[in-house]
Amino acid sequence: GAGGGAGDEGAAVLHDQIAQIQVKITQLQEERNVIEGELYEHKASIEKITLALPALDTRKKAAVKRRAFKDAARIAAEIKTLKANKDDETDKQDQKSAEITRMTTELGSLNAEKKEKEDLLTKAVSKEDERRLEMIEKLKANATKQLSRASKLPEGVKEVYTKVLTEEVEVLSAEADQIRTRHEWPSDFKKMKTPVEEEEEEEEEEEKKDVSEATEADDHKTPGAAAAAAPEVADAGADADAKMRARAAELQEQISNILQDIDERDEAIDIAAADEDFDKAAALEEDNESARQELSALRAELERLGPLVGAVTGEPQPQAAQPQAVEEEEEAAAEEGPALQTADAAASMMAAAEADDKEKEKEEEEGSEAKGAGDAAEKKEGGEDA
Repeated sequence: GAGGGAGDEGAAVLHDQIAQIQVKITQLQEERNVIEGELYEHKASIEKITLALPALDTRKKAAVKRRAFKDAARIAAEIKTLKANKDDETDKQDQKSAEITRMTTELGSLNAEKKEKEDLLTKAVSKEDERRLEMIEKLKANATKQLSRASKLPEGVKEVYTKVLTEEVEVLSAEADQIRTRHEWPSDFKKMKTPVEEEEEEEEEEEKKDVSEATEADDHKTPGAAAAAAPEVADAGADADAKMRARAAELQEQISNILQDIDERDEAIDIAAADEDFDKAAALEEDNESARQELSALRAELERLGPLVGAVTGEPQPQAAQPQAVEEEEEAAAEEGPALQTADAAASMMAAAEADDKEKEKEEEEGSEAKGAGDAAEKKEGGEDA
C-alpha cells in the first residue's frame, strides 16, 4: 500500500523495542517474586525467634533460681544461638528489601520506557494512517469525478468504465472506514488541508455552483432563446477549458518541485548515512516516502486531464478522429471489453466522440447555408420572370 517504506520500518523498530522491554519486565517481575518469597521466609523466622526468646529467658531464670546451673547454661546457649540467628535473618531481610526496592524502581523505569515507545508507535501508526486516509479521499474524489463524466462515453465502454470506477470507490470507502474505526475518528475526519488544497476546493465548489446555475437557466429558457444563449455557453466552455489548462500547468510545476525536493533529500540521506546519523537518514527517507505518495496522486490527476496536458507541455496532441475512425474504435472497444477499462482509453474515446459531434454540426451548418442560398436564388429568378 501507499503507507509503506520508512513509516512501516519505524513502526517495526518500535514493535521490536517494545517486545524487548516487555521481556525484561517479565523477567524482572519473576525475579522479584522469588525474592519476595524469600523475604517472607526471613520475616517468619524473625517472628518465630522473637516469640521464643521470652519463654527461654523465663526458663533460664527459673533454672538459676533453683540452682540448676547446667540447665541454665544450656538455655543461655540456646538463647545466644537464637539471637545470632535473628540478627542474621534481619540482615538478610534488609538485603532482600533493598533488592526488591531496586527492582521495583527498575520496573517503573521499564514500564515508563515501554509506555513512551507505545505512544510513539501509536503516533507513527496514526500519522501513517492519516496520510493513507488523505490519499484515499483524493483517489475517491478523482474516481467520483470520472464517474460523472462517464455519460459521454459510448454505451459499451460506459458500462465497463462505470463498473470499474464504482468498485474502486467501494474498496476505497471500505479501507477509509477501517482506518477511522481503528483510531475512533469521526466519519468526516480528514487531514488538515493546506492553503493550496483549500483554494483548490473553493475553486471546485465555485465551478459546481456555476454549472448548477447554468443548468437552472437552461431549464427556464424558451426554445427561441437557445440560439441567443449559444455564445454564453461557448464562453463558459472556454473558461472551463482555461481552468483545466491552468490546473495542468500547476500540477506540472508541483511535480517538478517535488522531484527536486526528493533528489535533494536523497543527497542528504547519503551524507547522513556516511556520518552514521541513521536517525536523520530515516526521517529524511520518511519525508521522501510521503512526497512520493503525493507525487503519485498528482501524476494520476495530470493523466486524467487527458489531451490538455499536451497543450500545456508542448507535447503533440491527438488529432480529431474522422467518423469512420470513430466507428472502427467503437467496434474495437466492443470486442476488447475490459481492456478499455483504463482512464486513458476512455478519455481517447470521449475526445473522438466530441470531434465527431463537432464535424456533424459543421456539416449541418454548411447544408443550412447552401439551402438558404438556393432559396434566395429561386426567389430572384421568379421576380425577373414576372
